Amino acid sequence: MAQSQRMSAPAAFVEGQIKANGLCKITDERTDYSTLAKRYFRKDLLGARLSAGNVQYLWPNEFDAEGCREDSVVLPFGNSDEREIAIIHADGDGIGAKIMAAMRNAEDAGAEIKSISQNLTLATINAAIAATKAVLLPKADKNRLAARPVLLGGDVMTMIVRADLALDFLTHYCREFSAQTKDCFANLPDGHPFCGGVTASGTAVFIKARQPFSKGLKLTEALTKHAKGKGDGHISFFRCTTSKIPTDVEDAWPSEGLTFGPYDACGFDRLRRLAEVLEDEAIGRSGLRLILDAKSELSQAAFDRACKIMDARAGETEAVPSVQLKDALAVLGADMSVEPETVKAALRDAFMLHRLRVNVESHSGEKC
Repeated sequence: MAQSQRMSAPAAFVEGQIKANGLCKITDERTDYSTLAKRYFRKDLLGARLSAGNVQYLWPNEFDAEGCREDSVVLPFGNSDEREIAIIHADGDGIGAKIMAAMRNAEDAGAEIKSISQNLTLATINAAIAATKAVLLPKADKNRLAARPVLLGGDVMTMIVRADLALDFLTHYCREFSAQTKDCFANLPDGHPFCGGVTASGTAVFIKARQPFSKGLKLTEALTKHAKGKGDGHISFFRCTTSKIPTDVEDAWPSEGLTFGPYDACGFDRLRRLAEVLEDEAIGRSGLRLILDAKSELSQAAFDRACKIMDARAGETEAVPSVQLKDALAVLGADMSVEPETVKAALRDAFMLHRLRVNVESHSGEKC
């Protein structure tokens, strides 16, 4: 019988429950990380925090029903044989610098940082609850949610989410985090570093359920750091298509032009629109493959040939596929006449969204 794969407990929680002398802070017994992790999952403290007291819904602690305990909750994959999950990670932008600036001007630095930390945690939890209500609850399977909270507190959120829901959850969370921090810090005076709230950046890394969680998490954190380097409120995503999970950004994207991201809120909405264009059956795959499989720099001639294939496949229709494609690319900022490789990168990202079968609504709240 194959051994089931159990999801990892949050290291931050487990480590925080052991004293320097090796005794548990709660029971004062000698214990270890493994024992604490089992206690943690049985009590499901993090799930209870994210559920805001709603015991109707169950948070999975197994990927596979085979070989697991009777009281285990298995993540519902539905009718999909892919068994694909996403590790999503998000944290606030520029929090460290903002805290340092706030402490310099505070009369009581200790009280200031305590207040900031409490408000950030409240905003993080409320944002995750809002995303759960909007994205996870409508897709619950017999009260089982298709996700598992891993870390939730401060300005950090880490979740395991079924692949088709992950990007919707992440974008919704980031939007809500900005709104929640604005509310939580509403009473601060003008000029305070946290006045007006803060944004969050995040990443979703898609892997198979039986691939190593720890490696996926490491890549997710690395790509989130990379996204934050591109500006506030940016999102990136990566799908592992081989058994080996890259270890860092350079392994994931060894050369420029392999992704058009990271994306800000408007950019991601525009990418979603491009993915919707690719869903049109008239587009076909022959023309797209001519672009995506180009071994060298994409030429204008190759792009034109691809467009002719798409239009010929569509026949006599009001909506000309090549025109729709060019318009969606132009709105996104990918231009064959300026930088041909941006077209290939943008189409690669959009095609990945299409393959993930996601229907990501616009959560930016901005006119994009």
